[in-house]
Amino acid sequence: MERSKNEAEAYANDVIPRARGEAARIMQAAEAYKQKVVAAAEGEASRFVSIYNEYAKAKEVTQERMYLETAQTLTLLKSKYKGVRFVWLMGADNLATFHNWDRWQDIMHMLPVGVMARPNQQLAANCSPAARMFRESRLSSQSSTALPFKDAPSWSLLTGPMDDSSSSKIREKGKWSK
Repeated sequence: MERSKNEAEAYANDVIPRARGEAARIMQAAEAYKQKVVAAAEGEASRFVSIYNEYAKAKEVTQERMYLETAQTLTLLKSKYKGVRFVWLMGADNLATFHNWDRWQDIMHMLPVGVMARPNQQLAANCSPAARMFRESRLSSQSSTALPFKDAPSWSLLTGPMDDSSSSKIREKGKWSK
């Protein structure tokens, strides 16, 4: 009996310190990972706040740059995330003026487009140069769930409950800074 007790104590004296050491190593690795993730998130948030603050100072310039840089950004995203099936979402108000964007036809050929219905904008969107040029590529709103599986060019005017708040106004109301 004494021998079994001694063997158990010897086993415990061997296993417990190793388990505690392994637990401490895992905790250190987890803490390091946590600090890395938090630092990255804080950096991204800080970068976003900085960009937003610059946008707020010169909204018109930023809006023009967005029109100019959209196609370039989409090209980069598609090359970085090969195999991901993107769908570009825009409001009907944007489709109405989409023909003013830089490389707008390239965007239509890059990925499927979902156009969100906006109050008082459907007629302008449906009559827009983009809608007319790509009328053969339009899906009915009932078929819009197929957009992620369609090749470009394809697009659909998505109908449903509407809110007349502009996306810019929604973003302005957000709490972007600390």
